[in-house]
Amino acid sequence: MKSLLKPIRSSILLQNFVNCHKTSFACFVHQFKTQKPIYYPDRQEETKRMQKQLQNQLVAEKNEKADLPKDHYYKLLCVPRDATTSQIKAAYYALAKRYHPDAGKDRHQASISKRFEDILNAYRCLVDEAKRHEYDNS
Repeated sequence: MKSLLKPIRSSILLQNFVNCHKTSFACFVHQFKTQKPIYYPDRQEETKRMQKQLQNQLVAEKNEKADLPKDHYYKLLCVPRDATTSQIKAAYYALAKRYHPDAGKDRHQASISKRFEDILNAYRCLVDEAKRHEYDNS
């Protein structure tokens, strides 16, 4: 009978030790925890705000394109109106190295990517002879 009680006593002691250790550790962990306020935005208001922001950007882009001078693409690539295709390509590659979004680690990444898109559009228009002729005549 004594041999049966010995393992039970040791298991009870072990359980008490583990429980005591858990409680003291739990108190220590939660001692420095603070409650932070949780902010849940109103989804409808957020979607309306985002739609207004996109509309404002589209209107601004349309206004910018309407005010462009006739030789805007040439000025963008810094080439004369009578530039050859090889001169246009050389100017494009030089500007692409400078304004490519992946090349720079700058804070103004959005403006750089916008500038690169404009340069790419100018290059595509001026390298193709048919598009260039149409651009010059418009």
